[in-house]
Amino acid sequence: MKRISFMLVLLAALVLLVTSCFKPPFVVVTLSSDAGSNTVLAGTTITFSWKFETADDFKEVVYKLHINDNILELQTTEYATELVAGNYKVWVEALGKLAIESGFRTFNSNELEFIVGSPSVIFDNTQAAYASKDVTVSWKPVDELTHTYLYSVDGAAFVETDALKVDLKNLVDGTHFVQVKTKEFNGLPNKYVFKVDTTGPSITIFGSDRYNGGLGDGDFRPFGRYLFASWQFSEPAVKVEIRLRETTEEGYPWITDWLDWDPTVTGILLNDELVTLYLTEGTFMMPYMLELGHTYLLYVRAYDELGNNKYTYVSFKLEDRYTGEDKPEIFIAPITARPATDEEDGSLVIAIVAPNVKEYIDKIKEYFAPDNTRNGELMYLQNSLLYSQGLTVTQVFFPDFIPDKKNVSNFVDFGDEIVLVRGFVNEPAEIEEVGEVVAFVEFGFGPEMNGQEVSLGLGTDYFIRDGVNRTIDGIVVDNFIYGLDLPEIVGAEM
Repeated sequence: MKRISFMLVLLAALVLLVTSCFKPPFVVVTLSSDAGSNTVLAGTTITFSWKFETADDFKEVVYKLHINDNILELQTTEYATELVAGNYKVWVEALGKLAIESGFRTFNSNELEFIVGSPSVIFDNTQAAYASKDVTVSWKPVDELTHTYLYSVDGAAFVETDALKVDLKNLVDGTHFVQVKTKEFNGLPNKYVFKVDTTGPSITIFGSDRYNGGLGDGDFRPFGRYLFASWQFSEPAVKVEIRLRETTEEGYPWITDWLDWDPTVTGILLNDELVTLYLTEGTFMMPYMLELGHTYLLYVRAYDELGNNKYTYVSFKLEDRYTGEDKPEIFIAPITARPATDEEDGSLVIAIVAPNVKEYIDKIKEYFAPDNTRNGELMYLQNSLLYSQGLTVTQVFFPDFIPDKKNVSNFVDFGDEIVLVRGFVNEPAEIEEVGEVVAFVEFGFGPEMNGQEVSLGLGTDYFIRDGVNRTIDGIVVDNFIYGLDLPEIVGAEM
């Protein structure tokens, strides 16, 4: 009996010994990071570290760091890296070999989940301005991840949304901005600034108006045949249109359609003889479009870069301030012409004549305006003479024009236009006999021009200024282009 008891005790001890030799080791692998949260800004360096804790005797331990599908085999318990934007799962696989074993046992750490991303967005909108009060602002995340967003309009409190856009309604004209950031990362927002403009440019029309001291916007009734109307816009205009209509007892008939005006030209000289239209398709002369004593409306319409437009108009009336006998005017007159021969060039002499101009300027005027003085003392007179190809300027002569003043005169020839300049200085000068001719211009031409028609006329750019450099108006300048037949040799041998 004692023998059996001893055997049982021995067997139990042997079982205990064998069991203790094959008991699995107890190991805890703890993974941590210095990220601080499960949301990490892209571009941040993250350090992963882990502990291999056990009471068993391991003679060798190696590690595999799993970052999603990427596996890094390491000997150390720390690893630093900078991850691109994305969703991540990270864990450590520890491979340990006990002192009494020849193979490795596998122990897995806890798993870390986090998002690497950005608070920033990229706005889809590229326009800087809108001609609508309703604007949709859309965006996409820089990191291309799915987010909840926070947006703010014009500095108001941030609003949460899962959408990638915000529809803004009934915005007032002016500058607006939208700020957007991702909620998860809560960094600095991105900002989109834009302008809402639903109204066209405001227009102010100025005119040579004796009854309006400030020359401001309003109705114009100048003392003469000429009205220079100019305009200004509250913002740059990319397209300008003008239109003219008449006011009659029967109604308001249109004189022109809407004309595409050259936006770089900011005024028009209106008169009863010849109106120059500076249109986008070219420059056009409109003779006798307006009549003295009639009341007209000038419309100006301007478009901004968004297509918004506004128009305004003023009324004006052209009246004569002198009779036909004392009308101050400047025009051209042919003086002499001689045909060309084989030995000598032909000659054509043209005079620029200014009858009644001195008398008109010397009159005492009972009105004041920024473009005229009480006595209108003439200081500067400039005209240009346009001429055909085939003619050559050979001589220019400036006769005395203003008595008892020093005359300073010159000219510049451009090959198809000669600019004639006359200045009158208050210095002693023994000039008593004066005429009505501003200048004589002599042209030469070859035999091939004999009998040919040439064109001559005063240009539309002219200046008539007083002693303080103010324009003197009321003087009619004839800008018609005239055709003139050059002389032929009479009785030439057959």
